[in-house]
Amino acid sequence: MKSTFYFSCRKYIYYVLLLVSSNIGAQEPEEDCHPFLPVCGLGSAILIRPVAPMYPIEALRNKIEGWVDLQIRINSVGIIVDVKVLNSEPAGLFEVAAQTAVKHWRFKPSNEASDYVLTPRMFWRLEHNK
Repeated sequence: MKSTFYFSCRKYIYYVLLLVSSNIGAQEPEEDCHPFLPVCGLGSAILIRPVAPMYPIEALRNKIEGWVDLQIRINSVGIIVDVKVLNSEPAGLFEVAAQTAVKHWRFKPSNEASDYVLTPRMFWRLEHNK
């Protein structure tokens, strides 16, 4: 017999996945958006260890939404070598959360010997009650 704790944990995980996947709005191009993370622009790269970004407390308190454009350099083994912020809106609010999450990502190793570069856009959206 499964405990109440087990079911409440499963329910919590389901809501977290639902929240993260619902953050990808219709404004972004759907063809290369990640199915569970609020990020688009990964192209054909296969993300094998996704880490969702945290919502900064200041932005959450003030109900601010935004995005960050990143430049990510990945080596042939699939490890992030370098992360740079190219642009963001609003500036200075979501950059650290984006960089922290992306530094923990891992990609499927490529067949190419050299590093490759991706320029994804990461989104922060609040769920609006209707």
